[in-house]
Amino acid sequence: MTARRARSTADRAEALDDLIARVTFAPARSDLRQALARVLGDRSLRVVYWYERREHYVDRRGRTVELPEPGDPKRAWTPVVYEGRTVAAIVHEARLAGDKQVARAAAALGAVFEREGIEAQLRASLASARSARGRILEAEQKSRRRLERDLHDGAQQRLVALALELKLARSKIETDPAGAAEMLDRADEGLRHAIEEVREIARGIHPAVLTDRGLRPALTALVGRSPVPVELELEIGDRLPERVEAAIYYVVAEALTNAAKHAKASSVSVNVVEKNDVALVQVKDDGVGGADMRYGTGLIGLADRVAALDGQLEVDSYPGEGTVIYAEIPCA
Repeated sequence: MTARRARSTADRAEALDDLIARVTFAPARSDLRQALARVLGDRSLRVVYWYERREHYVDRRGRTVELPEPGDPKRAWTPVVYEGRTVAAIVHEARLAGDKQVARAAAALGAVFEREGIEAQLRASLASARSARGRILEAEQKSRRRLERDLHDGAQQRLVALALELKLARSKIETDPAGAAEMLDRADEGLRHAIEEVREIARGIHPAVLTDRGLRPALTALVGRSPVPVELELEIGDRLPERVEAAIYYVVAEALTNAAKHAKASSVSVNVVEKNDVALVQVKDDGVGGADMRYGTGLIGLADRVAALDGQLEVDSYPGEGTVIYAEIPCA
């Protein structure tokens, strides 16, 4: 090593010592990345944070980022481990891979990066919730328009026809009692169909049993209507928060619909457990598998509904191995 290079290495180590001392004892670290980039001689250096719940890295604004691939000729990264947990990564030029000063920085600044990571995760959660709420509002608007069409084209037209039928029957009561009675019979039958149609529409909006009696009876009724045999296990209290009960109900309903319509399943198991103010939901079928969160508005809508409650929904589905849908929803 030449004298100039040795002096440069020593200067860099001293500068890093000063930086570590400064942020450790006075952690106003808004310029930490820039300072670290200057000390290590890499102006492109970035710090990204491990978001454990989502199992990916995010930047300070909470946006998802990908680490450089192994063997990348330009970029590399050094993990930041604090108290045995990965909390961040320092992304730098490939020439700094294995550099002692980078390793020192990663080891010494773990607590600082952990604090920054908590803030980044909060931003990521907030952005995800906002995005989910936006999609939910859009989905609700579409649902309202569909409901309007269903009511207009179905029940409303049927009721208009019934009104005409009753008017004609009334006009025939004196002149043609038998014909009037026949028309009243038809009107009575049409009215029963209209009532059933309105009930079906209302059930699709929000099941009355869920509002009146809670999640346990609602899921029991839902499972009872499933064309696929379902094993239901519940470990929950009498009532959960209304928004949580609704989310769980629709997760299970969508999963059972997918199992019957797409998965060609012969059996399904549904488990719902409330533990430590968190509802854990698992729906598992033995169907063909291959479901993907990226496709199908049903699963995307479920993920949005759960994310809006600061929860998480995951789908494990491999061809020939069935599908498992997991949801974790805070109850507090």
